[in-house]
Amino acid sequence: MRASGVLRLLALIFAIVTTWMFIRSYMSFSMKTIRLPRWLAASPTKEIEVQKYKCGLIKPCPANYFAFKICSGAANVVGPTLCFEDRMIMSPVKNNVGRGLN
Repeated sequence: MRASGVLRLLALIFAIVTTWMFIRSYMSFSMKTIRLPRWLAASPTKEIEVQKYKCGLIKPCPANYFAFKICSGAANVVGPTLCFEDRMIMSPVKNNVGRGLN
């Protein structure tokens, strides 16, 4: 074996021994420390009640104001949606929109 081969072998052995010592000293692998991840364990979750405002708005409208929401469509493929006081006035689902209404 050449000197470079011996040095490579010694470097590999040194790296393996150092890694093994690091794992032994800093990580303890006993059955008590092995736990399920949080997303696997069944934990009781609190149901958060989300308030629903008229037309799916994020805030309630003040008194003496109307709630409305206008959502634009996508080019001439999807038509616009218009909601007024929690009633859907126009929408592609109701099929009462056409080309040129966007």
